[in-house]
Amino acid sequence: MAIAVVVAVAALAAATPAAAIGCKDESGRSVDWWAAFKFSNSYNYAYADANSGGAWQESSHTLDSSSSGAHAHTLSQVYGDASTFGFYNDEPPNGAKASSTYGHTKGVFGTDSSSGFWLIHSVPRYPDNTASSYPGLPADEVKYGQSFLCVSYDFSTFDAIGYLFQVNRPKFYGSTLSSGASSSLPNLVKAIAGSYDKTAGLVTKDLSSSGGNTFHMFAKTHYWGEDLYNQGVSPKFGDNTYVESWMNGVGPLPTYCKPQYAYNTYDIRSVNITGTQWKETQDHSKWAVLENQQVVCIGDINRQHGQLGRGGGTACFSNSEMWHQMRLAIDSADSC
Repeated sequence: MAIAVVVAVAALAAATPAAAIGCKDESGRSVDWWAAFKFSNSYNYAYADANSGGAWQESSHTLDSSSSGAHAHTLSQVYGDASTFGFYNDEPPNGAKASSTYGHTKGVFGTDSSSGFWLIHSVPRYPDNTASSYPGLPADEVKYGQSFLCVSYDFSTFDAIGYLFQVNRPKFYGSTLSSGASSSLPNLVKAIAGSYDKTAGLVTKDLSSSGGNTFHMFAKTHYWGEDLYNQGVSPKFGDNTYVESWMNGVGPLPTYCKPQYAYNTYDIRSVNITGTQWKETQDHSKWAVLENQQVVCIGDINRQHGQLGRGGGTACFSNSEMWHQMRLAIDSADSC
């Protein structure tokens, strides 16, 4: 009888398919999307996902963990199961900063022949692709607040993502393409090879997640020369925007106001997320909320003069709970 049980268990294990590649939640379960905001001067973070309805909670995990929490569970896949993946960052962990002709973009994607994930984030020098397994957030990136958005997509969607990469031109510092991806995802192949569309200007494209949620993607070339939020996001939705981005660099853009501009674009000055407060000078994240419509955007471009001439983008989606909480998270902002 014992032998029969062992055989049955072994047969069941052999018949169980590998877990799908995609975003993983705090417990390692598949989830359609998740978002996170790292607190300033801390490894702690606030977390929300599709299953929470967009409601924020302070995580019980920390970002320096190499094995627990949504970041570790998701990114571990590109160190193991994902047959096609790419790491990109304008400040790679090993090597020189990307020139200004490359996008001010940071992220990781991974997929197999059926599904995958795309993580957009704001952390320089992260993650280290030379490690044998996911190493967690490094100690030298603990100082500033940061933002993250992970979305699960079907395999075929990565060709559209590849074209967005050709527009904003990320600096890839590590990638692998399976034979299936090489033949089925020509735009992704071109992007990783360095091809980019110099004539595109601003591109907007709606992507459907694996769970059927719509993400409105914005990608701009370094030739476009406009503020992404005022000239891209606001006209798309017909609404004003509040923007949190890195303002410590050279030439931060002021708040744009009517009637000089068609829409108001307010610079956020301090935030308070799940009771933790910090100033924009302590924040390297890049996110925005519309003033009236229930839309949240998380991306990788700042409101700076120097970044008018950089590629970059943002991902916007409708979620009433997250929008409400992010509007409340605006502790102070400019006015018009």
